[in-house]
Amino acid sequence: MKKSVIIVVDNDDSVRGLIKEYLEVCGFYKSHEIMDYANGRLAWQAIKEHGWRTDLVVTDYQMPEMNGGEFTRLTKALYPEIKIIIVSGIEEKSLHVLAERSGADAFLKKPFKLKQFF
Repeated sequence: MKKSVIIVVDNDDSVRGLIKEYLEVCGFYKSHEIMDYANGRLAWQAIKEHGWRTDLVVTDYQMPEMNGGEFTRLTKALYPEIKIIIVSGIEEKSLHVLAERSGADAFLKKPFKLKQFF
């Protein structure tokens, strides 16, 4: 049986790597395959392939090719049960509105402490 999936999406390699590493250190690698992508378009392709077994997505909002809001709307339309956290450096009030409009389950303002995920 294949593991469930967690997807991390951020165009900043260091942020994406840090979030992925944190999830692994927290033990999610035991029950989940942790995938990472540099933009929403690539992550959307992964959702179409692995969405049925995806539990969580952590996505940046501002990315090239497809932003986190568009990616979230598409994902929630196809798989509303997937939990999505949007992270961004934009002003917190604006981020809250954008996350809510896109259907995200939660948002975090960058910079954030990794313990804020839980």
